[in-house]
Amino acid sequence: RRKVKAVSHDAVDEPAIRPQPPESSISGSAVFSIILFCRLIGALLVPILDCDEVFNYWEPLHFTLFGSGSRTWEYSPKFALRSYFYIFLHAALVMALNPLLHLLSPLLPTQWMRKKCVFYALRVLLACLSSLCDTKLFLSVRRLHRPDNFSSLAVLMFLACSSGLMFASSALLPSSFAMCFTSLASSSLADLVTNKEARGSFALKDSTILCMVSVDSHTLLSSSNSSSS
Repeated sequence: RRKVKAVSHDAVDEPAIRPQPPESSISGSAVFSIILFCRLIGALLVPILDCDEVFNYWEPLHFTLFGSGSRTWEYSPKFALRSYFYIFLHAALVMALNPLLHLLSPLLPTQWMRKKCVFYALRVLLACLSSLCDTKLFLSVRRLHRPDNFSSLAVLMFLACSSGLMFASSALLPSSFAMCFTSLASSSLADLVTNKEARGSFALKDSTILCMVSVDSHTLLSSSNSSSS
């Protein structure tokens, strides 16, 4: 009789599991703080670099809020090449800050100081908006390339250290508005690739709508600039 040697299940060699690289431990709030810090430098210290931003957007916004200011011929009812919707959108943001400005009125005794406060407050709000959009993009890229950290950290480095993004984030221009929606659209597309079953249809709808908004905004800006030149 042949003796059969019993083999314990514990003695069976299991395939070796490769150690996974640790995921990035940086939180979303920390990423937002890093990006926002760089964008606030541009909002508070960088001067306006585009004359179109002054005469086509800041002056009409000043006229809408305070009743005085220059107006380019594109806004004239005779030609009506530019819409006031973009101006009214930011005027509503400024009006939402009126309670805060009222609390700061003892520190802002003159009209010039109040206008200056409105100017910087709006630029800070625009910087916060772009920082939120780019933070969402970073988180989507990290989920897409998990557990690899290189891609997401490279995206964070470019978003935080890019001088062009620092200038554009607080600019009162439709192209900056389109830039934020492009970041949101890219984030939605990354989420679509990451999880097709759970969020595929919603991410596809979001990315399609956001891409259309960003492209249309940039197209309207380009056509307005070409007509003015």
